[in-house]
Amino acid sequence: SVENELIGSFIKRAIFEEIIPSLDGEQAELQKYAKEVIDRFKNPTIKHALISIALNSFSKFKTRVLPSIISYYEREGKLPMFLMTSLAALICFYKGKRFDKNIELMDEPKVIKLMESLWSELDNGKEDIKKLVTKVLGNTELWGQDLTEIPEFSELVSSQAHNICNKGMGKVIQSLS
Repeated sequence: SVENELIGSFIKRAIFEEIIPSLDGEQAELQKYAKEVIDRFKNPTIKHALISIALNSFSKFKTRVLPSIISYYEREGKLPMFLMTSLAALICFYKGKRFDKNIELMDEPKVIKLMESLWSELDNGKEDIKKLVTKVLGNTELWGQDLTEIPEFSELVSSQAHNICNKGMGKVIQSLS
């Protein structure tokens, strides 16, 4: 993924433009560490299937990415677009389908059941996706807080989820450039 021109650029921009500025510490050291992590991702001897990485994605997102979103928002006064788009992509991923191919989701049964239930209720219309996203973001059991209380959070994730479902992730990433 990091070597793919489009996806790699998205990942690097999320790390360097949104995650690093959200962290405490010497920015030069954080950037150096981030470059080392990216180099490890590029290591051709390590084979790690993306579907394996996706194991328990909601809890991983909550502990690894959500704190950066909150911190970035508090420091910058705006939501980080790349990280918000990654949250929208996570919600779309849990539809359990890519085109007409099923994706085997690996998560806690209650998370899978919740997402299956929410996705089965809609037809990909913008208003339906907005309702789904609002239910997901407002679920305090998933996040430990109601994310819909953060101004513009739900609207941004809903808009990006709608775009991902209807245009595809590639087009959404291209639109961020």
